[in-house]
Amino acid sequence: MKPLVSAIITTFQGEKWIRATVESALAQTHSPLEVIVCDDGSTDTTPQLLRSFGSRITVVSQPNAGVSLARNAAVAASRGELLAFLDHDDLWEPNKIAAQVERYSVDPSVGLLFADSWIIDGTGRRHGRRSRFHAPSEGAIYEALALRNFVPVESLMVPRPVFDAVGGFDPAWKYLEDHDLCLRIAARWRAVYVDAPLASYRIHAHNLSHRRAPMLREWAALLERTIQGPPPVTPEIRTRLSAERGRRLGDAAWHALRDLDSAASQEILAQGRTLIPWRLRARIRVFGAMLRCLPPGLRPALVGLLPRHRYYGITAESGRADGT
Repeated sequence: MKPLVSAIITTFQGEKWIRATVESALAQTHSPLEVIVCDDGSTDTTPQLLRSFGSRITVVSQPNAGVSLARNAAVAASRGELLAFLDHDDLWEPNKIAAQVERYSVDPSVGLLFADSWIIDGTGRRHGRRSRFHAPSEGAIYEALALRNFVPVESLMVPRPVFDAVGGFDPAWKYLEDHDLCLRIAARWRAVYVDAPLASYRIHAHNLSHRRAPMLREWAALLERTIQGPPPVTPEIRTRLSAERGRRLGDAAWHALRDLDSAASQEILAQGRTLIPWRLRARIRVFGAMLRCLPPGLRPALVGLLPRHRYYGITAESGRADGT
């Protein structure tokens, strides 16, 4: 008998995308499947849109508490042997669950399953696969995953006993809660990768990941935790993690300046004074001096002259690829 899979969807102010997201879950070829949606305190039309699906989905509502607690609440309301996660602006291909269940049936001892994803913009146009930016790995992936986050959460599937054993999502992480979960799983279990784009990850102007400075600071903190262990990492990996932490801190200081938060930038520079590469540190100091020389009213204009940040090749500000 095929295992029951729980589609775990979380949403907050998701009226623009949630219908298509839920429909992509309901369109799965695998059966049995249940769709659990946690509405994390939406005040737009999201609750009405969710009610329109009737008994085809189960809706859990809570005051706004963040994505980690929302996912944990949806999991608590679910019954599936396997848990598959999807955010309110992303999509699944119809065979997503079936392809992963097929791999799971071969080796049910694995701790997590994931696949490639399409990168799409706000209009739904495809811009290639995620794997061209972050080469995936499978098997014992802990050290590789510590160095780069190559597990798309919209493709993630976790057996329920594994999810329970690691304690679910940790709300202490605001931006990298999925990466933290996968690291804790990968420290104890093997991973399985399906080399096909089974989901779509949407880039648009309101993606949480576009708040670059705080996200990069959190990434540096997660790298520091990994360096300290447990589990222990090899000296070579520890050196590489330290270098990566320095780059993340430097990038965080740079983006804090782009947000015109010089105090945060200086704080980050002090935190990473022995880790941030000197070229990056010099660029930050020069840009900071340029900002200080300008009247406050002209500083946004200088920032506006900088190249726009691109996320998976798509500009965060517009949710479209450059040149489109």
